[in-house]
Amino acid sequence: MRLSLFMVLFVSALVLQPGCGGDDAKKASDVVQDNGQEDAVLDQLGQDTAEPDSLERVDNLVPDMNVPEDLASDTVEPEDNVTPDVADLLEDNAETVEEDLEQEVEPEDQLEDVEEKLQGTISVKVGEDVVAVDLSTLEQTEFDGKVAVRLTRIVEVAAIAMPHDYHYNFIANDDFNVLVDKLEGDYSKLPWWKELDFGFVYYDAEKDMLRIGWDASLGFPSSLNVKGIGGGTIEAVAIGTSNFVVIAGAVRSLLDATTLPKVDMVNYKYPEDGAIPMTTFAEIFTAAGVLDPEAYAYKFYGTDGFSNNDTNLMPFENTQHAYYEPTKRRIVLEEGWDTTECCWSVKNTVLILGVPVAPPVQ
Repeated sequence: MRLSLFMVLFVSALVLQPGCGGDDAKKASDVVQDNGQEDAVLDQLGQDTAEPDSLERVDNLVPDMNVPEDLASDTVEPEDNVTPDVADLLEDNAETVEEDLEQEVEPEDQLEDVEEKLQGTISVKVGEDVVAVDLSTLEQTEFDGKVAVRLTRIVEVAAIAMPHDYHYNFIANDDFNVLVDKLEGDYSKLPWWKELDFGFVYYDAEKDMLRIGWDASLGFPSSLNVKGIGGGTIEAVAIGTSNFVVIAGAVRSLLDATTLPKVDMVNYKYPEDGAIPMTTFAEIFTAAGVLDPEAYAYKFYGTDGFSNNDTNLMPFENTQHAYYEPTKRRIVLEEGWDTTECCWSVKNTVLILGVPVAPPVQ
């Protein structure tokens, strides 16, 4: 009886043991299988290049990993990591940024204009009035390959009512005064209004200062190439009420009408005024030192800038019948030697200008 009971218990133990042992064996098998799957995935991801079919096997082994198809390509471009919509947006933004930069950055030639503007201040003095002129605000031009400003542009700022009634002196920032220190007060040697168009202020890099330069056609002396004009002054020097200037070639003379020889002359246009003391042009040429007056035709400027036209210059032959009337500072001709065009009879004449004429053909 005892034996039978023992046998029953033994058999029961044998029957129960495989059940417990089956669960443990299954757990161990699962661990081995899981570890094998992880090793397989790591092996695939660790390769330098992944073939598409290898990645498919990885997907089959680990279905829920969702490996991106991008990893299957041999080479990966940066754009491949961006979705099409994001890539389009980036491209649009790049174009917008480029357009904004083009709008914000000025063209190269404009930048050069700004960088090369002449810097400095020059004063213009008319009587007791002084106007400071900022050169960088004026129209820029070129002189001798350098950025420059025409003297005319500077003096214009002072808005002189009758600019032809002056010659123009230069005083440097160290007080060097051309009219006083070089020309002994003879302002006929200074430029008149229209000659300012051929004068320039520019930066002299060698001297590290602003200075004045002139077109070579004027033949001005070096004393007018004033150094250190930055911070200096352009002075308008009024022509005296009894004075006028003669310019013909290299000759520049300041004459005083009250000191010149005179003859009595009746102006045929105003016979009622009777005979008036006047100076002949022959006397004017002699006093001015014009040795070859026949080499020129003549133009006359009044204080208001009025003059005879370039197409209506007075020939030398006619000057032999012409006079300067000092009271009205008027040019007067004998009847029959006057022009039928307008006009040689300029009043308030402050400049007699000789314009070279071509020599006669032999």
